Amino acid sequence: MYEVNGVKYDENNQKINTEQNWNVQEQPKMGMTRNKRMQENIAEEVYIKLDEHMQKALSFHEQLADYFCFLGLQGFKRKLECQYMDECANKRKLHHKYINIHQKLIPLRQAQFPQMIPMEWSKYTTDDVNDSVLPKFVKNAMEQYKQWEHETKELYEEQWQKCMNNGMGADAEYILKLVQDVTKELKEINRMCEQLNGTGYDVITIHSVQDKYHNKYKNKYIFTYCTSRVCYYKCFCSVKLPYGIDGERG
Repeated sequence: MYEVNGVKYDENNQKINTEQNWNVQEQPKMGMTRNKRMQENIAEEVYIKLDEHMQKALSFHEQLADYFCFLGLQGFKRKLECQYMDECANKRKLHHKYINIHQKLIPLRQAQFPQMIPMEWSKYTTDDVNDSVLPKFVKNAMEQYKQWEHETKELYEEQWQKCMNNGMGADAEYILKLVQDVTKELKEINRMCEQLNGTGYDVITIHSVQDKYHNKYKNKYIFTYCTSRVCYYKCFCSVKLPYGIDGERG
């Protein structure tokens, strides 16, 4: 082997190719890039679906809270107000997670909101509501509520599985928490429906459980979402806490 002007030749005077075969060396890297790009596309699709559903969830739970408030069922109303705030927090965390994991923004999509409250209710006032209509309206609302959470669970499970199948561990871990939360919520709704179904949605039973739900979810709302003593008093909390919301003994 000899060299002329920086070019190497073998004993048969054939030029020796010393250039790196980039096709061989770079192909694994390009394959990794393609895989990463595919994961990012899947992640965007997953988070768009979750975001659209959470937009609908906000509208659904807000309408259902108004629905029960209009019927004078303050316990059920309080539960749905708590659920609405939970959905707000979940939606913010969704965007936060996507930015932290993927360094991108979720593309905006306008969701088609569900219509929970019958249009004809706008013709009436709360004075028109009486006990004779409660069983039908409460049963209808509970069935829709249960169906909504069931569909939510299915959607979250589908997106979790999609992330698992594509090696997106951080996304799957986050979505699994959503699955666990909605599973817990669905379990509670099923218990509520079983209790009401057992009495044929008896009016007396419906009224009798309102105080329990009102106190439970009013206090949960305050402990979870009120961060100052001013907000605490605005919520009209009737329970004296061992410590004030601001950390001082009440």
